[in-house]
Amino acid sequence: MSQALVEACERLCSAQPPGSVTVRSIAEAADVNHGLVHQYFSSKIELLGATMLHVEQIVGAELGSVNEAGAAAEAFVGLVLARPSYPRLLTWMLLEGIDPTEHVDDFPLVSRLVELVSVDVPIDEARMRVALLLAFVAGLATTAYFVADVTELPSTERARMESRAGRVARGIVSPGSDVHVG
Repeated sequence: MSQALVEACERLCSAQPPGSVTVRSIAEAADVNHGLVHQYFSSKIELLGATMLHVEQIVGAELGSVNEAGAAAEAFVGLVLARPSYPRLLTWMLLEGIDPTEHVDDFPLVSRLVELVSVDVPIDEARMRVALLLAFVAGLATTAYFVADVTELPSTERARMESRAGRVARGIVSPGSDVHVG
């Protein structure tokens, strides 16, 4: 039951702003009684946190076979753009003054990215690069299409924009690349 609620929450948050998603709409999307939601989650925020962790686990599993930091960063861009609920939830929580770390105990995807990046650079530098990667991808995922529209980027160029974004992500984490973070 809790899995159905999390999956429904992810679908809704991928299609609309998390602030407009209600517990009632999540229950309806999961085809469960509204009152049952609170048996599994004490609040909407707890359910949103569980949804973030769920998406992070899925993306992390999809990156599981990637063993090179640059390739992982590039793939991460595509995976997050395909699952916009994660950056939407994260951004919404932060803008609402909600600390996601109070509602999500573990960030396995972030740990995996740091692990991959730290193969080539010292751990503090790896953490810096992953922090920049996460900020870049969150910004990209939440604003890319708006920015494309206001810059009048033709819709035929959006796939190329995503591909370039993947290369920028690779550069953020890869030592000796064109993107300098130090």
